[in-house]
Amino acid sequence: MLHKPPILFLDEPTVGLDPIARHLVWEKLQELRTSLGTTILLTTHDMEEADELCDQIAIMNAAKVAVIGSPQELKHQAGVESMDSVFIHFVGEISETATTYHDIQETRRAVQRLE
Repeated sequence: MLHKPPILFLDEPTVGLDPIARHLVWEKLQELRTSLGTTILLTTHDMEEADELCDQIAIMNAAKVAVIGSPQELKHQAGVESMDSVFIHFVGEISETATTYHDIQETRRAVQRLE
């Protein structure tokens, strides 16, 4: 960030941080965006983070984009109030019997075959 890049790519920027440190990172990212006009592209599994930081969100499932929109648009389309619920709406819930990564993969493959 020393060179004030016009675009910043971040992969899971707050993973493993405590809530105080996470909010400090969020504040710094918002400051960069506001004061310098920096475009920030980030990946996250934290839907609260996506809701807080992002103007546009692309939710991916099985290496494909499932939906794109602003947090408000996505909540409206899904008819829900939280981004966790948006994610579940567009990606689908995992079977309660799936207990391992392999089980989850098999469940998703079965759903894809049925679509």
